[in-house]
Amino acid sequence: MGHTYEGLVRYDKNYKVEPALATSWSNVNPTTVRFNLRKNIKFNDGSAFTADDVVFSFDRIRQPQGTMGIYVSGVKEMKKVDDHTVDVILDKPNPTLLNNFTTFYIMSKSWSIKNKSEKVQDYKAKEVTFASNNTNGTGPYVIKEWQPDQRLVMTANKAWWDKLQGNVTDVVYTPIKSDPTRIAALLAGNVDTVTDLPTQDVARLRNTQALSVLDGPEVRTMFLSLDLGSDELKYGQKGPNVFKDVRVRKALSMSIDRAAIQRSIMRGLSLPASIIVAPGVNGYTSDL
Repeated sequence: MGHTYEGLVRYDKNYKVEPALATSWSNVNPTTVRFNLRKNIKFNDGSAFTADDVVFSFDRIRQPQGTMGIYVSGVKEMKKVDDHTVDVILDKPNPTLLNNFTTFYIMSKSWSIKNKSEKVQDYKAKEVTFASNNTNGTGPYVIKEWQPDQRLVMTANKAWWDKLQGNVTDVVYTPIKSDPTRIAALLAGNVDTVTDLPTQDVARLRNTQALSVLDGPEVRTMFLSLDLGSDELKYGQKGPNVFKDVRVRKALSMSIDRAAIQRSIMRGLSLPASIIVAPGVNGYTSDL
């Protein structure tokens, strides 16, 4: 959905924050950030993008039944200064605000009200609203057709404010859950690209002349999280929490053969990690 909906800011290809629906931002004071919004931006239905949509989207994303409120955590209020200026009022100075806002997407207030989608659907109650199956964004692509679990068709948004990178004007996304079927479709030329390659197929695909494999480190690290706070074990055998002893934690770490996991399970497609922060995430350092 990120191709349809946009935020005030976005990541560039190097994971640096750059302007999107906002052209610039500045600190009014340590707890107030002012965003200057782009002018002449249109949603897919032709309605104008203004500060009212930003304030509406902020109030909407914070609804307790939603799952995206984390991306505006620490924001106390959003105030409209004028049609193309918004002040973000923080509980306290927040150095990660812009990173969080890359996933704070803006919806049209008028469209949401018109289609009775002012409220976020209640996922736990399996609620379905108009906004569950329809979009109205400002991004580079427009969703023309969506059949859940079958087919998603997108076409380039000719009214987009930015320049489309590449020459892809139409995209047909077809979910293929079976790994062998997905790879067979790629080899047969029935699809142009696939994601989530099975590790056992990567070497064969690399050696297929008509195909190219693009890969790199994920922004996710798999790790064991140990309970260091409880005095007693909570599960299984009862007794003192042995994980509070650094010697036990070291022994557990030494017992994990990371090289074997990399070699045998991941077929060379993993990086043994020494820190939780992965390459591509702010805070990562190759020195560690």
